[in-house]
Amino acid sequence: MDVGSVPSWRDLSSFKSPMRVLAQHFLASRERWKAKCMALKEQAKQYRMQLRDLRRSRDHWKQKAKELEKDRRAFSEKPTAHQHSGPHAVGPPPAPSSQSPPLLARP
Repeated sequence: MDVGSVPSWRDLSSFKSPMRVLAQHFLASRERWKAKCMALKEQAKQYRMQLRDLRRSRDHWKQKAKELEKDRRAFSEKPTAHQHSGPHAVGPPPAPSSQSPPLLARP
């Protein structure tokens, strides 16, 4: 038998163990394979659900960011009280004077 070839299961004479031992071995092998397959299938399902949730979250936050950017642009384009057109709207409002009124003296 070559290393790279698969044995023919139709010819059972190549096995030296009794048939009952072979049957138990093959059934156990089949059950392990099925369990492994089911575990991987469940893990793939979990990954698909996680991916779905992450996509939904990304889309939600992307939409929220777009709305906030739109609001920010609308707010920055909207003229405020000191930005209205007129002769007094040349610069920013004046700073408070450094001379504040005297505080009341305590008796």
